[in-house]
Amino acid sequence: MNQKNLQILGIILLVAALLAGIYAVVQARETGQAEEETAQYREENLSLQENLERLEEELEEIRQENQRLSQEKDHYRDRVEELEEGSQFLEEELVKIEEEIEELEQQKRRLLEEKEDYQQEIRELEAERNRLARELQDLKDPDPGTPPPAHGEVAYLTFDDGPSPQTEDVLDILKDYQVPATFFVIGRDNPFGHRMYRRIVEEGHALGNHTYSHDYSRIYQSPQAFMEDFYRLEELLARVAGVRPDIMRFPGGSRSASALETAGYDVIGDIIPKLQEEGYTYFDWNVTSGDSATPPPDKDQIVENVLGGARGRRDIVVLFHDSPGKEATVEALPEIIEGLKDMGYSFQVLKKDGFQVQFDR
Repeated sequence: MNQKNLQILGIILLVAALLAGIYAVVQARETGQAEEETAQYREENLSLQENLERLEEELEEIRQENQRLSQEKDHYRDRVEELEEGSQFLEEELVKIEEEIEELEQQKRRLLEEKEDYQQEIRELEAERNRLARELQDLKDPDPGTPPPAHGEVAYLTFDDGPSPQTEDVLDILKDYQVPATFFVIGRDNPFGHRMYRRIVEEGHALGNHTYSHDYSRIYQSPQAFMEDFYRLEELLARVAGVRPDIMRFPGGSRSASALETAGYDVIGDIIPKLQEEGYTYFDWNVTSGDSATPPPDKDQIVENVLGGARGRRDIVVLFHDSPGKEATVEALPEIIEGLKDMGYSFQVLKKDGFQVQFDR
Protein backbone atom coordinates (compact mmCIF):
# COMPACT_ATOMS: atom_id res chain seq x y z
CA MET A 1 0.00 0.00 0.00
CA ASN A 2 1.42 3.28 -0.95
CA GLN A 3 1.99 6.24 1.28
CA LYS A 4 -1.04 8.13 0.05
CA ASN A 5 -3.45 5.37 0.76
CA LEU A 6 -2.12 5.09 4.26
CA GLN A 7 -2.74 8.73 4.90
CA ILE A 8 -6.30 8.40 3.70
CA LEU A 9 -6.85 5.40 5.89
CA GLY A 10 -5.43 7.26 8.86
CA ILE A 11 -7.72 10.14 8.24
CA ILE A 12 -10.69 7.81 7.97
CA LEU A 13 -9.77 6.10 11.24
CA LEU A 14 -9.29 9.46 12.91
CA VAL A 15 -12.68 10.62 11.72
CA ALA A 16 -14.26 7.34 12.84
CA ALA A 17 -12.65 7.71 16.26
CA LEU A 18 -13.84 11.30 16.45
CA LEU A 19 -17.40 10.27 15.55
CA ALA A 20 -17.30 7.46 18.08
CA GLY A 21 -16.21 9.94 20.72
CA ILE A 22 -18.89 12.36 19.76
CA TYR A 23 -21.48 9.56 19.89
CA ALA A 24 -20.21 8.46 23.26
CA VAL A 25 -20.44 12.02 24.54
CA VAL A 26 -23.96 12.37 23.16
CA GLN A 27 -25.01 9.08 24.62
CA ALA A 28 -23.54 9.99 27.97
CA ARG A 29 -25.29 13.32 27.92
CA GLU A 30 -28.62 11.70 26.96
CA THR A 31 -28.17 9.10 29.69
CA GLY A 32 -27.52 11.86 32.26
CA GLN A 33 -30.54 13.78 31.17
CA ALA A 34 -32.69 10.65 31.38
CA GLU A 35 -31.40 9.94 34.85
CA GLU A 36 -32.10 13.52 35.87
CA GLU A 37 -35.58 13.34 34.39
CA THR A 38 -36.15 10.00 36.12
CA ALA A 39 -35.06 11.49 39.41
CA GLN A 40 -37.30 14.47 38.80
CA TYR A 41 -40.23 12.22 37.92
CA ARG A 42 -39.51 10.20 41.04
CA GLU A 43 -39.56 13.34 43.16
CA GLU A 44 -42.78 14.53 41.50
CA ASN A 45 -44.36 11.11 42.01
CA LEU A 46 -43.33 11.18 45.67
CA SER A 47 -44.84 14.67 46.03
CA LEU A 48 -48.05 13.49 44.38
CA GLN A 49 -48.19 10.54 46.73
CA GLU A 50 -47.70 12.86 49.67
CA ASN A 51 -50.45 15.16 48.34
CA LEU A 52 -52.70 12.17 47.79
CA GLU A 53 -52.11 10.98 51.34
CA ARG A 54 -52.80 14.48 52.62
CA LEU A 55 -56.01 14.65 50.56
CA GLU A 56 -57.04 11.24 51.86
CA GLU A 57 -56.44 12.46 55.40
CA GLU A 58 -58.47 15.62 54.70
CA LEU A 59 -61.20 13.49 53.11
CA GLU A 60 -61.24 11.32 56.22
CA GLU A 61 -61.47 14.42 58.39
CA ILE A 62 -64.33 15.69 56.21
CA ARG A 63 -66.03 12.29 56.48
CA GLN A 64 -65.66 12.36 60.27
CA GLU A 65 -66.91 15.96 60.41
CA ASN A 66 -69.88 15.03 58.23
CA GLN A 67 -70.63 12.12 60.57
CA ARG A 68 -70.40 14.46 63.56
CA LEU A 69 -72.70 16.99 61.89
CA SER A 70 -75.14 14.21 61.03
CA GLN A 71 -75.16 13.14 64.67
CA GLU A 72 -75.70 16.75 65.75
CA LYS A 73 -78.50 17.04 63.19
CA ASP A 74 -80.17 13.96 64.66
CA HIS A 75 -79.70 15.41 68.13
CA TYR A 76 -81.24 18.75 67.12
CA ARG A 77 -84.06 16.99 65.30
CA ASP A 78 -84.82 15.07 68.49
CA ARG A 79 -84.59 18.32 70.45
CA VAL A 80 -86.92 20.08 68.01
CA GLU A 81 -89.40 17.23 68.35
CA GLU A 82 -89.17 17.52 72.13
CA LEU A 83 -89.71 21.28 71.92
CA GLU A 84 -92.66 20.82 69.56
CA GLU A 85 -94.18 18.30 71.93
CA GLY A 86 -93.53 20.70 74.81
CA SER A 87 -95.07 23.56 72.82
CA GLN A 88 -98.14 21.47 72.05
CA PHE A 89 -98.42 20.55 75.72
CA LEU A 90 -98.13 24.21 76.72
CA GLU A 91 -100.76 25.18 74.15
CA GLU A 92 -103.09 22.52 75.52
CA GLU A 93 -102.41 23.73 79.06
CA LEU A 94 -103.04 27.32 77.96
CA VAL A 95 -106.38 26.30 76.47
CA LYS A 96 -107.26 24.53 79.72
CA ILE A 97 -106.25 27.58 81.75
CA GLU A 98 -108.31 29.88 79.50
CA GLU A 99 -111.29 27.55 79.88
CA GLU A 100 -110.81 27.52 83.64
CA ILE A 101 -110.61 31.33 83.65
CA GLU A 102 -113.81 31.55 81.60
CA GLU A 103 -115.49 29.10 83.96
CA LEU A 104 -114.34 31.15 86.93
CA GLU A 105 -115.64 34.30 85.27
CA GLN A 106 -118.99 32.61 84.72
CA GLN A 107 -119.02 31.47 88.33
CA LYS A 108 -118.17 35.00 89.40
CA ARG A 109 -121.04 36.40 87.34
CA ARG A 110 -123.41 33.79 88.76
CA LEU A 111 -122.28 34.58 92.27
CA LEU A 112 -122.79 38.29 91.67
CA GLU A 113 -126.27 37.61 90.35
CA GLU A 114 -127.00 35.40 93.35
CA LYS A 115 -125.64 38.11 95.61
CA GLU A 116 -127.97 40.64 94.02
CA ASP A 117 -130.89 38.24 94.37
CA TYR A 118 -130.06 37.69 98.03
CA GLN A 119 -129.70 41.42 98.59
CA GLN A 120 -133.04 41.97 96.91
CA GLU A 121 -134.64 39.27 99.03
CA ILE A 122 -133.20 40.95 102.12
CA ARG A 123 -134.60 44.30 101.01
CA GLU A 124 -137.95 42.71 100.30
CA LEU A 125 -137.94 41.03 103.70
CA GLU A 126 -137.06 44.32 105.34
CA ALA A 127 -139.87 46.04 103.43
CA GLU A 128 -142.24 43.25 104.42
CA ARG A 129 -141.13 43.55 108.03
CA ASN A 130 -141.75 47.29 107.95
CA ARG A 131 -145.15 46.76 106.37
CA LEU A 132 -146.12 44.18 108.97
CA ALA A 133 -144.85 46.47 111.71
CA ARG A 134 -147.03 49.28 110.39
CA GLU A 135 -150.05 46.99 110.15
CA LEU A 136 -149.41 45.76 113.67
CA GLN A 137 -149.18 49.32 114.88
CA ASP A 138 -152.42 50.18 113.07
CA LEU A 139 -154.11 47.24 114.75
CA LYS A 140 -152.86 48.35 118.12
CA ASP A 141 -153.70 52.03 117.62
CA PRO A 142 -156.11 52.43 114.72
CA ASP A 143 -156.77 55.89 113.40
CA PRO A 144 -160.55 56.30 113.20
CA GLY A 145 -160.15 59.03 110.60
CA THR A 146 -158.28 56.75 108.16
CA PRO A 147 -160.51 54.92 105.68
CA PRO A 148 -159.86 51.24 105.10
CA PRO A 149 -157.58 50.46 102.17
CA ALA A 150 -159.28 50.06 98.82
CA HIS A 151 -159.35 46.60 97.29
CA GLY A 152 -158.19 45.85 93.76
CA GLU A 153 -154.63 44.62 93.91
CA VAL A 154 -152.58 45.09 90.73
CA ALA A 155 -149.81 42.86 89.43
CA TYR A 156 -147.26 44.29 87.04
CA LEU A 157 -145.51 41.42 85.26
CA THR A 158 -142.11 42.47 83.93
CA PHE A 159 -139.70 40.55 81.69
CA ASP A 160 -136.04 41.55 81.45
CA ASP A 161 -133.30 40.86 78.87
CA GLY A 162 -135.39 39.93 75.80
CA PRO A 163 -136.06 39.39 73.01
CA SER A 164 -135.02 35.75 73.28
CA PRO A 165 -136.12 32.35 71.94
CA GLN A 166 -138.74 32.35 74.75
CA THR A 167 -140.33 35.71 73.85
CA GLU A 168 -142.87 34.35 71.41
CA ASP A 169 -144.03 31.70 73.91
CA VAL A 170 -144.39 34.35 76.62
CA LEU A 171 -146.39 36.59 74.29
CA ASP A 172 -148.61 33.68 73.26
CA ILE A 173 -149.41 32.89 76.92
CA LEU A 174 -150.12 36.54 77.74
CA LYS A 175 -152.40 36.73 74.70
CA ASP A 176 -154.27 33.59 75.73
CA TYR A 177 -154.92 35.03 79.20
CA GLN A 178 -155.46 38.60 77.96
CA VAL A 179 -152.80 39.83 80.40
CA PRO A 180 -150.66 42.91 79.64
CA ALA A 181 -147.01 43.01 80.72
CA THR A 182 -143.93 45.22 80.59
CA PHE A 183 -140.82 44.11 78.66
CA PHE A 184 -137.52 45.74 79.63
CA VAL A 185 -135.66 44.84 76.45
CA ILE A 186 -132.04 45.01 75.28
CA GLY A 187 -130.52 45.49 71.83
CA ARG A 188 -131.40 42.88 69.21
CA ASP A 189 -130.81 44.62 65.88
CA ASN A 190 -131.85 41.70 63.67
CA PRO A 191 -135.07 40.57 61.93
CA PHE A 192 -136.21 38.45 64.88
CA GLY A 193 -135.57 41.24 67.38
CA HIS A 194 -137.38 43.76 65.19
CA ARG A 195 -140.38 41.47 64.87
CA MET A 196 -140.55 40.93 68.64
CA TYR A 197 -140.31 44.66 69.44
CA ARG A 198 -143.20 45.37 67.10
CA ARG A 199 -145.30 42.48 68.38
CA ILE A 200 -144.85 43.59 71.99
CA VAL A 201 -146.18 47.04 71.14
CA GLU A 202 -148.92 45.84 68.80
CA GLU A 203 -150.34 43.46 71.42
CA GLY A 204 -150.72 46.19 74.01
CA HIS A 205 -147.67 45.57 76.15
CA ALA A 206 -145.17 48.19 77.32
CA LEU A 207 -141.55 48.51 76.20
CA GLY A 208 -138.92 49.63 78.69
CA ASN A 209 -135.25 50.44 78.11
CA HIS A 210 -132.83 47.95 79.70
CA THR A 211 -129.72 49.30 77.86
CA TYR A 212 -128.53 48.08 74.49
CA SER A 213 -125.65 45.81 75.50
CA HIS A 214 -126.58 44.81 79.07
CA ASP A 215 -122.80 44.55 79.53
CA TYR A 216 -122.07 45.51 83.13
CA SER A 217 -118.36 46.06 82.46
CA ARG A 218 -119.22 48.57 79.74
CA ILE A 219 -122.29 50.45 80.90
CA TYR A 220 -121.21 50.91 84.50
CA GLN A 221 -117.79 52.38 83.73
CA SER A 222 -119.22 55.89 83.95
CA PRO A 223 -122.51 57.80 83.60
CA GLN A 224 -121.47 58.82 80.08
CA ALA A 225 -120.84 55.20 79.06
CA PHE A 226 -124.24 54.22 80.45
CA MET A 227 -126.14 56.98 78.65
CA GLU A 228 -124.45 56.24 75.33
CA ASP A 229 -125.51 52.61 75.53
CA PHE A 230 -128.97 53.63 76.79
CA TYR A 231 -129.57 56.05 73.90
CA ARG A 232 -128.40 53.47 71.39
CA LEU A 233 -131.31 51.22 72.37
CA GLU A 234 -133.72 54.16 72.41
CA GLU A 235 -132.83 54.97 68.81
CA LEU A 236 -133.25 51.33 67.77
CA LEU A 237 -136.71 51.08 69.36
CA ALA A 238 -137.78 54.37 67.79
CA ARG A 239 -136.64 53.23 64.36
CA VAL A 240 -138.07 49.71 64.53
CA ALA A 241 -141.13 49.91 66.81
CA GLY A 242 -141.94 53.60 66.57
CA VAL A 243 -141.74 54.21 70.35
CA ARG A 244 -139.34 55.94 72.71
CA PRO A 245 -139.94 54.41 76.15
CA ASP A 246 -139.95 56.75 79.14
CA ILE A 247 -139.52 53.87 81.61
CA MET A 248 -136.35 51.89 82.22
CA ARG A 249 -134.73 49.34 84.48
CA PHE A 250 -131.07 49.15 85.44
CA PRO A 251 -129.38 45.83 84.62
CA GLY A 252 -129.07 44.21 88.04
CA GLY A 253 -131.45 46.75 89.57
CA SER A 254 -130.72 50.19 90.96
CA ARG A 255 -128.64 48.63 93.76
CA SER A 256 -126.51 46.48 91.47
CA ALA A 257 -123.42 45.13 93.19
CA SER A 258 -121.81 44.64 89.77
CA ALA A 259 -122.18 48.35 89.02
CA LEU A 260 -120.45 49.21 92.27
CA GLU A 261 -117.67 46.73 91.58
CA THR A 262 -117.13 47.94 87.99
CA ALA A 263 -117.05 51.67 88.71
CA GLY A 264 -115.59 51.47 92.20
CA TYR A 265 -118.31 53.76 93.53
CA ASP A 266 -122.09 54.20 93.41
CA VAL A 267 -122.19 55.10 89.71
CA ILE A 268 -125.94 54.49 89.52
CA GLY A 269 -126.37 57.30 92.02
CA ASP A 270 -124.88 59.61 89.40
CA ILE A 271 -126.89 58.12 86.53
CA ILE A 272 -130.33 58.49 88.15
CA PRO A 273 -130.37 62.34 88.08
CA LYS A 274 -129.39 62.31 84.39
CA LEU A 275 -132.24 59.94 83.58
CA GLN A 276 -134.69 62.03 85.59
CA GLU A 277 -133.54 65.20 83.83
CA GLU A 278 -134.28 63.48 80.51
CA GLY A 279 -137.77 62.49 81.67
CA TYR A 280 -137.21 58.81 82.45
CA THR A 281 -138.49 56.84 85.45
CA TYR A 282 -136.66 53.73 86.63
CA PHE A 283 -138.35 50.68 88.12
CA ASP A 284 -137.11 47.95 90.43
CA TRP A 285 -139.32 45.15 91.77
CA ASN A 286 -140.82 43.89 95.02
CA VAL A 287 -141.48 40.28 93.98
CA THR A 288 -138.92 38.14 92.18
CA SER A 289 -139.40 34.85 90.39
CA GLY A 290 -135.83 33.87 91.24
CA ASP A 291 -135.40 32.50 87.72
CA SER A 292 -131.84 33.89 87.44
CA ALA A 293 -130.58 31.90 90.44
CA THR A 294 -127.94 29.21 90.21
CA PRO A 295 -128.80 26.38 89.93
CA PRO A 296 -131.88 27.43 87.94
CA PRO A 297 -135.14 26.78 89.80
CA ASP A 298 -137.75 24.48 88.33
CA LYS A 299 -141.27 25.50 87.38
CA ASP A 300 -142.79 24.70 90.77
CA GLN A 301 -140.19 26.74 92.62
CA ILE A 302 -140.75 29.75 90.35
CA VAL A 303 -144.51 29.52 90.94
CA GLU A 304 -143.96 29.38 94.70
CA ASN A 305 -141.50 32.30 94.59
CA VAL A 306 -144.01 34.57 92.86
CA LEU A 307 -147.21 33.55 94.63
CA GLY A 308 -145.46 33.43 97.98
CA GLY A 309 -143.90 36.83 97.38
CA ALA A 310 -147.26 38.29 96.44
CA ARG A 311 -149.06 37.21 99.62
CA GLY A 312 -149.91 40.16 101.79
CA ARG A 313 -148.99 42.75 99.17
CA ARG A 314 -151.40 45.09 97.47
CA ASP A 315 -149.54 46.06 94.30
CA ILE A 316 -146.65 44.00 93.05
CA VAL A 317 -143.97 44.41 90.39
CA VAL A 318 -142.83 40.89 89.49
CA LEU A 319 -139.38 40.26 88.03
CA PHE A 320 -139.01 37.58 85.33
CA HIS A 321 -136.23 37.06 82.82
CA ASP A 322 -136.88 36.65 79.11
CA SER A 323 -133.51 35.22 78.19
CA PRO A 324 -132.11 31.97 76.74
CA GLY A 325 -132.45 28.96 79.02
CA LYS A 326 -135.50 30.26 80.90
CA GLU A 327 -137.90 27.53 79.73
CA ALA A 328 -139.01 26.96 83.32
CA THR A 329 -140.23 30.57 83.47
CA VAL A 330 -142.41 29.97 80.42
CA GLU A 331 -143.75 26.75 81.93
CA ALA A 332 -144.58 28.48 85.22
CA LEU A 333 -146.26 31.56 83.71
CA PRO A 334 -149.81 30.13 83.19
CA GLU A 335 -149.99 28.81 86.75
CA ILE A 336 -148.67 32.13 88.09
CA ILE A 337 -151.27 34.14 86.18
CA GLU A 338 -154.07 31.87 87.37
CA GLY A 339 -152.76 31.96 90.93
CA LEU A 340 -152.55 35.76 91.00
CA LYS A 341 -156.06 36.02 89.58
CA ASP A 342 -157.31 33.71 92.32
CA MET A 343 -155.66 36.04 94.85
CA GLY A 344 -157.65 38.97 93.44
CA TYR A 345 -154.99 40.60 91.30
CA SER A 346 -155.63 42.37 88.02
CA PHE A 347 -152.85 43.13 85.56
CA GLN A 348 -151.49 46.37 84.15
CA VAL A 349 -148.38 47.69 82.42
CA LEU A 350 -145.94 49.99 84.18
CA LYS A 351 -146.24 53.69 83.39
CA LYS A 352 -143.99 56.62 84.14
CA ASP A 353 -146.45 58.30 86.51
CA GLY A 354 -148.04 55.11 87.82
CA PHE A 355 -147.19 52.74 90.64
CA GLN A 356 -143.44 52.59 91.25
CA VAL A 357 -141.06 50.33 93.11
CA GLN A 358 -137.57 51.72 93.69
CA PHE A 359 -135.04 50.28 96.07
CA ASP A 360 -133.95 52.40 99.02
CA ARG A 361 -130.69 54.18 98.30
